[in-house]
Amino acid sequence: DKQNAFELLNGKPVVVVGLQKSALDAAMEAAIANSGKKDPPCTLIYRRVHWVTPHVHPWGVHLAIFYFSRFAELSAAKPGQGLALSILSKLFWPTRWAISKFVELFLLLNLPLWRFGLVPNESFGEQLSSCVVSRLPENFFSQVEAGRIILSKSPNWSFWEKGVVLDDGTEIKADVVLLATGYDGPSKLKSLMPEMYRDVLQDNNNLIPLYRGIIHPRIPDMAIVGYQEALSNVHSSEMEARWLAYFLTDRFRLPDIRTMEEDTKNWSEYFLKTSTSLFTRACIGTVQVRYDDMLCKDMGWNPRRKKTWIAELFAPYSNMDYQDDDEDESEDEVDTMKQQETQKQL
Repeated sequence: DKQNAFELLNGKPVVVVGLQKSALDAAMEAAIANSGKKDPPCTLIYRRVHWVTPHVHPWGVHLAIFYFSRFAELSAAKPGQGLALSILSKLFWPTRWAISKFVELFLLLNLPLWRFGLVPNESFGEQLSSCVVSRLPENFFSQVEAGRIILSKSPNWSFWEKGVVLDDGTEIKADVVLLATGYDGPSKLKSLMPEMYRDVLQDNNNLIPLYRGIIHPRIPDMAIVGYQEALSNVHSSEMEARWLAYFLTDRFRLPDIRTMEEDTKNWSEYFLKTSTSLFTRACIGTVQVRYDDMLCKDMGWNPRRKKTWIAELFAPYSNMDYQDDDEDESEDEVDTMKQQETQKQL
């Protein structure tokens, strides 16, 4: 695949549309494939600016410590939270604001964002809550400074016979145009569904109201894994798949439709409140721990996965914290059987 990609891009003027992870990676691949002096540059066309990070350790501190622990989530408004958590989130809001500015300062001092007009209007924390923060490929700005990647901001663009034309009339020659603009998930889902369910798929805010992010209260025999955006989609989808497996094997039952709709309403209101104008889909990025807690409780797991209360409060959560409780029990049973067998042999 890598060789085929190189052959597709090598020696050709390339245009990439978008400015998130896939677009940045594609532009980098095009720049590497055309690294000769006579090779054409890659033009990266984007409409809006997003925060980008070279790595996940601003000022030497992992971002997970700032955003993915129980203490960090105290400063975040959460769907369906009670009075106590609402008061705490307001009291700790200055801490969240300070962390966002702390990260922004690191990015502004270490990346040429001002020089290339890549400083967003929204704060880092706001865009993180909307899942539109991307990680830069290594040496990305070196390619920009060398002229192998040309950044071009334009609200609109269209094709012409030799490439693309921007909103201001600028014509850009291109043999290859890569669209890294995402996809319209609801429309794709509607095309797969019986017509009788298409009108109830989305709510009045054009969001798909899914209980636990998986089950639609009004559509039977359907589950969706991966619709909700997260900062680690692999972890989120894995937890959803485990929850679904437990449900399909009758390890727990769903509540009634009214209860599920009330829950999805709370989450929809949260998504609308925390999303920026850049992102209208569901993002659980900064409330991942709370979301995982709900799945754990449904599956009969203890949601407190750490060994000490200090770690429980301050240590960030990761995939390793959510090893299947049934697997732990099976391993314990195997160890016990081995010990019993050894005693018999002695």
